[in-house]
Parts: sequence; structure tokens; C-alpha cells
Amino acid sequence: MKRIDRMRLTKHALVWYFIGYNKAQHTKTAPGTLTPEEVANISLNALGRKPTIIPGFTNKLAYFIMNRIVPRTWAIALMNKNTKDLS
Repeated sequence: MKRIDRMRLTKHALVWYFIGYNKAQHTKTAPGTLTPEEVANISLNALGRKPTIIPGFTNKLAYFIMNRIVPRTWAIALMNKNTKDLS
């Protein structure tokens, strides 16, 4: 698959994801929440440069803590507790 085709596919996937995101009714927002447009811009700008990106400082910090410091079972329990009421 050519790079331009992958970019089109990714762009369409992001559009469909954000359509669903906008329809969802969230009861509360998490700290450091980015808008769909911010995430899409960061993702599309990094496309082809890095295999993985994590948009936003809060997400990067959470990723580091959950993968490097906290045991996996604790990380799963913590994420479950903090995200079960978001949707």
C-alpha cells in the first residue's frame, strides 16, 4: 500500500472516529483532554515520521507512569476506576 493511500485511509478512519466522538454524551471531561481537531492535527503531522505518537502532555505522562513505574495489574485497575464514568 502506497504512503498516500495509507494517509487517505488514516484520514477517513479519523473522520469516522470523530463523528462517533461528537455524538457521544460525556458526563465529565478528564484533565488534559484534547479536542478531536487537536488529536487529528498531531496524528496527521506525525504520520510517516514515527511508529507511535501520544498526543498531549497528560497522555504522555500517564503512558510513562503506566508502562515504566506502576505494575501492569495496578495500571489496569487505576485506568478502569478513572474511566468507567466517562461515557
